[in-house]
Amino acid sequence: MKHGQLKCHLKLIFCSTTICFTQFLIGCSYSFSSTLVAQLREPSSTIHLSIEEESWITSITVLICPIGLLIIGILTDKFGRRKTVQIVYAPMALSWLIITFANSYTTLLIGKIILGIPFGIAVCTILYISELCPTNLRPLYVTMVPFSISLGMLAETILAIYCRWQTISAIMLAIGVVNFLTLFMVPESPKWLRAKGRAAEADEVDRWLDLGHMTHSSNASGNVVEQSNVAMEVDNTVHATPAAPTPLSSSPYWSLFLRRNVWLPTVITVTFFVGQQCSGVYVLLFYSMDVVRDCKMPWDSNTVSLFLSLARVIGVLSFAAMHRVACRTLVMVSGGCMAISLLTVVAHMKAFAGVQDPPFQMTLIVAFVMFMFFALLGILPIPWILCGEVFPMAVKGVMNGVVQTCGYVIWFIICKIYPSLILNLGVEIVWSIFAFFCILNVLFAIFIMPETKGKSLDEILLYFEPQEKIKKIDMPWYTGLVMVSGGCMAISLLTVVAHIKAFAGVQDPPFQMTLIVAFVMFMFFALLGILPIPWMLCGEVFPMEVKGVMNGVVQTCGFLIWFIICKIYPSLILNLGVEIVWSIFDFFCILNVLFTLFIMPETKGKSLDEILLYFEPQEKIKKIDIP
Repeated sequence: MKHGQLKCHLKLIFCSTTICFTQFLIGCSYSFSSTLVAQLREPSSTIHLSIEEESWITSITVLICPIGLLIIGILTDKFGRRKTVQIVYAPMALSWLIITFANSYTTLLIGKIILGIPFGIAVCTILYISELCPTNLRPLYVTMVPFSISLGMLAETILAIYCRWQTISAIMLAIGVVNFLTLFMVPESPKWLRAKGRAAEADEVDRWLDLGHMTHSSNASGNVVEQSNVAMEVDNTVHATPAAPTPLSSSPYWSLFLRRNVWLPTVITVTFFVGQQCSGVYVLLFYSMDVVRDCKMPWDSNTVSLFLSLARVIGVLSFAAMHRVACRTLVMVSGGCMAISLLTVVAHMKAFAGVQDPPFQMTLIVAFVMFMFFALLGILPIPWILCGEVFPMAVKGVMNGVVQTCGYVIWFIICKIYPSLILNLGVEIVWSIFAFFCILNVLFAIFIMPETKGKSLDEILLYFEPQEKIKKIDMPWYTGLVMVSGGCMAISLLTVVAHIKAFAGVQDPPFQMTLIVAFVMFMFFALLGILPIPWMLCGEVFPMEVKGVMNGVVQTCGFLIWFIICKIYPSLILNLGVEIVWSIFDFFCILNVLFTLFIMPETKGKSLDEILLYFEPQEKIKKIDIP
């Protein structure tokens, strides 16, 4: 890296990190709710809450957030991005101050209500970073927002091990004041300055950033990068506040909202938010200590929360590293693995219900950590990204605000009713419902969700046109089928192994129908993808001049491997045991999903030339369509 590029990166890192400290504090507030409620339940606490009051304390910030979004949107346009972030520190500092000295339920509730106003400041933060960074670096630096939130959750979880909630609130207040002052060292967005006619100030910011060193290296890949999801459109994205759009025709403005390319993406994105919120991911964020208690995990709640926060940080970094992978693919993998994790939890609780000291308790911790990791890989961030990408420019600001408001309202409802659901239905049924919605998210990604990765706004809007107008809908058919097939086969075998392990030595184990259902589902999903597609694929991926020979060679290898596995299976069972052998098979089912995600070419609907292009050196290919 050249010296000039290094200086540019350091300046961008400084600006992005400083502006993202608000997200660090918002992340702290996520896990603070769980810490607060847990410590208020202790006998030594001077404030005691009912279950209803606990649910209000936990969820009220989310309900107030849409109001805060409206205020933030107005301030962002009027005063600028950086000043808006500074302004929202006022209610944030006030809320932490009130919580620090709270001595009653009412005082705590007031503090949490005020904290809801800056809860949606991520809109302004993303806008600032995207306007400051070069196009090719935007996806990387925008990832600072969810990373800061995850880091905040991790920091609060560590503080909760050593500090009382009053001390944590005071620390958050002090961090907020310090960051408010450091923001004076950060320049305003040059694009906002130019939009306000302050070109001289914008030029001064550009000279300070000196991004010329970065743009030279980005020209070569500009065509591909310009079509990156958030990066391409975020310059023009209007946040939650309705702007005054210019009508595209003489028809009244309200008629724009009746168009198919407006109401259909609205239905799709709101449906996605329902699936996201009902998967239980935000419940685990806000009620982590309650979940630890209800599921009878072997570790104390603070330690488990710490591991969940670490999983969230690693998940965000993994999501950033996979910024070239298609959104639909990430959602399928994310939802499928979240479902596996929750089904493992439910199966363990069901198998050992009533047992005082159940075995394999580490299974619960590993399952929830994996659940959180895979949630960050797709289900958690992508709905918020998608709603800023699928609307026409004329209504993007309004509809983005409407859909995000719906997301926050659903978030509030789920977090508000969770304690009542546990009380009335029980922890097993509630988390089974969450697992069911994780599976629905996979089906949603396969059959409904539009792919936006690497597409222009016009290409995205084409998805919502009547089908007869579209020559071809780009859906990852074979790769999608193999991922669903492999994931569901893994779930089936995991269920079998868990049942065998749980009831080892039991003469007449319960839930024996589980084994039959699991193997039937295993065979069904095998026929859906893993079993037929490899034989089909080897006849599609070779050049014509060697297709006959190589097809025979590869299929011969397939038959040989088939023979070897069938031949050694009895010996494997004899030497390793049925649990280990089928666990190995389960592991290879998961490897099939990863193989599809990172390696397998999509051949459905492609000509031989298009398929062969996949195997060319990367520099010869302008764009590889990865599902």
